[in-house]
Amino acid sequence: MIEREKYYNQLPMNLEDYILSKEFLEPIMSTLNVEIYIQSNPPLRVKECLNTEIWYYGATNCRGAYDPQTNEIWLPYNRWCRKTLIHETLHSLSHFACGRNTEIGRVKLFNEGLTEFFTGWVMYNHYSHCYSVWLNGLIDICESCKYKTLGLRRCMFCNLSYEQELKVIWILVENVSIDDVIRLYVWEPGSNWRDIYRDFLGKYNIKDELFVDGKLSYLNFTNRFLDALIDAFSLDDEDVIETINEDICNLIDYSRINN
Repeated sequence: MIEREKYYNQLPMNLEDYILSKEFLEPIMSTLNVEIYIQSNPPLRVKECLNTEIWYYGATNCRGAYDPQTNEIWLPYNRWCRKTLIHETLHSLSHFACGRNTEIGRVKLFNEGLTEFFTGWVMYNHYSHCYSVWLNGLIDICESCKYKTLGLRRCMFCNLSYEQELKVIWILVENVSIDDVIRLYVWEPGSNWRDIYRDFLGKYNIKDELFVDGKLSYLNFTNRFLDALIDAFSLDDEDVIETINEDICNLIDYSRINN
């Protein structure tokens, strides 16, 4: 976890400028290997606030939130981590950011599962200590955390979230090109997400479980999409169940990503 007095005040600029700086964006761009376009209309804003304010804006815990209606990132005052800043910033450059395809943003598997997957990948490539805490959920004496400890403790701010969605995304990326998954997530000028999604499904012969009779179908989508992956790639049901029940620390390995 990054303590504001130790990290924020050391930045040569405010958080909004920092998010748009090369220092912060280069690890994201080099990991995804694509141009990125953070939503700028309206301009991206970053606000530090009380946890109760973040909960009001839809967050399920006190780590932070991205508001797709206003293009704002909300961080709990003095208690946020690099993982959260990366995760919420990724929202702002996705197909599901403010003013883009916000109705698809209700699809937790794509909006949060993919965001968490790419968050882990960025940290794997550029922030090894943060990645270790993110994956294992434990910290020792973390130099960036004000809560010092002589042993290991679970870090509720830095460890990974959306575990079930992340596991399904992992099954997906083990069977398709990572470039195609990036294209499903990262917005670029002139892109049409529904066309990209339709082409993606067609390329891998995956059944469309999101649009039923032309209408968005959110209900139980993650499980239905998983079933579609099982059918498309002839996956063994028992192997998939084992993967879903596996400790995620033993499952995630970004060195195995298929380019």
